[in-house]
Amino acid sequence: METGSSSTDALCQGLTAAAAEVANAYRQAPTAEQAEVVTPELLAEAIDQFVQIVARLESDFAAARTSVSSEPEDMTQLIGYGLDLLNDLGQWAAQLNLTSTRPRIDALAVPLALWGVRRGGRLNNLEPVVNALAVAANATQEPRQLAQLVPVMGEIAAGAAEEIRQDLDQSNPARPWRILHLNRAIVATRANDPALMRKAFDDLIQALPTDAPGFFEEGMRQMEALDYPAPVREVMSEYHRRFQDGGALH
Repeated sequence: METGSSSTDALCQGLTAAAAEVANAYRQAPTAEQAEVVTPELLAEAIDQFVQIVARLESDFAAARTSVSSEPEDMTQLIGYGLDLLNDLGQWAAQLNLTSTRPRIDALAVPLALWGVRRGGRLNNLEPVVNALAVAANATQEPRQLAQLVPVMGEIAAGAAEEIRQDLDQSNPARPWRILHLNRAIVATRANDPALMRKAFDDLIQALPTDAPGFFEEGMRQMEALDYPAPVREVMSEYHRRFQDGGALH
């Protein structure tokens, strides 16, 4: 399924297929039984129950003619639970050496997160979603595909839990909130789309004011090294100038 899609049917089919694939590999592997381990078979059952919940909620939304849950906290918990299931399934895929299955499992974090935030939930765990978006961005050089990722990354940022958005603890430079905004600005630049660049840059400045000057400084170096088109260079240069000589963006 496409990275930016939150199609319920596609999401549920992807979850079910991945769970079945891992469970089947587990049954065929010479793995010793461990009573306290959540096996892929148990995970497949949990994912099946999760899929049924998602389908029932979609039916309820359709009946109520709404796309947003009246219980956002419940939706937030459901997203978190789904991401936990994906994490466990991905770990089993790695353990069983399912090298082509693991990336598909990890990629499902994006449509799962989109489905949840578009229905009123919040993301308490950005890391698997940010990682999946980074993989998707690194997998293409096509400007059109990169351009499609930028608003998706924006939705994920907007759907982050308030505690994450406040970004009070900035001690970890690899924190997902920071990586998400830096990557989004980079992807917008690689898409060669000035309008997307401006939106991503403005959001970057708002979310990461202390990182912004360094980003635009490095951006100007990349403009020279990679010979970006003139409209792209103009936008980067404009934002870079606003931070020169210790100036602030207004």
